[in-house]
Amino acid sequence: MNVRIIPLLMLSLTAFTMHAQIGAKVQQKNSICGVWQNNQYGYQMSLLLHQDGSGEFDGETLTYTIVDNKLVMVSGNESTTYNYILQGNSLILSGGDLNEQMTFTRQGSHASSTSTDIVVQQDPSTVNTNVPVS
Repeated sequence: MNVRIIPLLMLSLTAFTMHAQIGAKVQQKNSICGVWQNNQYGYQMSLLLHQDGSGEFDGETLTYTIVDNKLVMVSGNESTTYNYILQGNSLILSGGDLNEQMTFTRQGSHASSTSTDIVVQQDPSTVNTNVPVS
């Protein structure tokens, strides 16, 4: 009986490990999504990364993938691989075509967030002030 349990246990552990790795990659990609800006060189640079792997850098369309701590961006026929670190609302890029590291700051709320603040203002002339108090 023990002989049958070992292969089943190994299969279960493999499936769990694969699910954990896939989950980590999805979370990693979701956390980098958003609008990022940098003013390091006296002008504003914007990087937009969507959850579906599409994005823009200063208005130019791109696609991207995440592999470990690497951000691979493809624009046209050109592919550039950067090392990246996420620290709170900071995205630090290095390597690729950069001579020194660049720090982008997240703008607004997280791109994958679905919450929206709605402010409702009521017209004071429509408020019923004749409400009995008990």
